[in-house]
Amino acid sequence: FLDTPRKVQAIASAAMNKPPVFDGKYDNLEDRALMQSKLLVILAAADMMNINHLVLTAFGCGPSCQNPPRVVAEMMLDAIKTYPIPTIDICVLDDAGSSNFEAFSKCFKAFEGS
Repeated sequence: FLDTPRKVQAIASAAMNKPPVFDGKYDNLEDRALMQSKLLVILAAADMMNINHLVLTAFGCGPSCQNPPRVVAEMMLDAIKTYPIPTIDICVLDDAGSSNFEAFSKCFKAFEGS
């Protein structure tokens, strides 16, 4: 790995900060649409840059931004289906008391099984 030079590119976007959430979903459609568009733009940019290995996070689902993990996982999966980058790794912190890992795991396992 160290002997082979690697080209690294970064795509940055800020997730929504503490949007109103009710029952694990966005409280209004505008917030959901904004997050969906951000995820689509990230994947579209990676596709346009011919990136073949993309690393993503649980975009905005941590304790500081508090986006609903299940909804974000579903939107991320939709974006990935729209722009199928060859290799995508999603890094999700498995915190005690957090549902992020479980939400992303369930969403993507259901996709793998379909």
